[in-house]
Amino acid sequence: MPPTHPPRRRFGASIASLLAAGALPPSLLAQTREAGTYPSRPVKVVLPFAPGSVTDLITRILADRLSQRLGQPFVVDNKAGGNGTIGAGAVAHAAPDGYTILFTTNTTHSIIEALLKQVPYDPQKDFTPIARLAGIPSLVVANPALPIASIEQFVAYAKANPGKLRYGFGNSSGQIGGATLERELGIRMVAVPYKGNPQAAQDVMAGHLEAMIADVATAQPFVKAGRLRALAVLTDKRLTLMPDVPTLAETVSPGFDVIAWFGAFGPAHMPTQALDVLARELNLAVQDPGIDAQLRGNGIAPGFVGPAAFGPLLHRERARWMALARSAGIEPQ
Repeated sequence: MPPTHPPRRRFGASIASLLAAGALPPSLLAQTREAGTYPSRPVKVVLPFAPGSVTDLITRILADRLSQRLGQPFVVDNKAGGNGTIGAGAVAHAAPDGYTILFTTNTTHSIIEALLKQVPYDPQKDFTPIARLAGIPSLVVANPALPIASIEQFVAYAKANPGKLRYGFGNSSGQIGGATLERELGIRMVAVPYKGNPQAAQDVMAGHLEAMIADVATAQPFVKAGRLRALAVLTDKRLTLMPDVPTLAETVSPGFDVIAWFGAFGPAHMPTQALDVLARELNLAVQDPGIDAQLRGNGIAPGFVGPAAFGPLLHRERARWMALARSAGIEPQ
């Protein structure tokens, strides 16, 4: 009976000799090198926002976890600018091999087409959705020197001083939230954009702005220290971390509910193995009690949605955020 193993040995030997001779086509060479267990080398994690932001905090917590679990460095690369389009565009056009991934928010994938006329990628077609990982709630905060003590008094003060109050925002949630409030409540303020919420918070505390829409992770330490006054959260339910802060919905704007999402993507056509490994490990990460406590302690709401459900969720979120932008009167620039 003829042996069954020699043909396999001859095939393996021929591949090895071709590799040694550099005779394989580049595409087959790349596939051969990556055929082992993923990841076999460091992975670049692109974050399209600035260091020190709440997204930077989440990204570094999860990248560290992935590095520990998978035995390869997951290296965070902050590529801020262009409302996140610089970093997101870099991943959209990266090799779809699983070694360049994107951690981002609704800014680059749900709302960007309402903010910019020219977007250097297609949010729907140029990415592989890996997972939705968390929600990032925001709130209205003010300089304590402002002669108000509640969101109702803030609105009354804004109406009595049209065009005089300056408020900052460092992301799309703050931009949409502030513009929606102005439109719904009939108030007129001066919106001041920032590259990130930490910079805007510093200017509120310094008196250069009267208020801002901030994520909870940025604002909470300053609220505790008495350097910022928390007026209302943008979600429709109060936050466990700040239970005494009312919602906009229960005070001045019934039905108001805005929360950003945070998720992970790869380029389109990312290998199934890489997708499965990353989704599995990220699911385990957000369920880890230590990571869960660390995120919730910063006002972040962990919540995993896997690849199969994340795609449809993205379509719904895009429709919701685009509608919010239109109703707020925001025009793409």
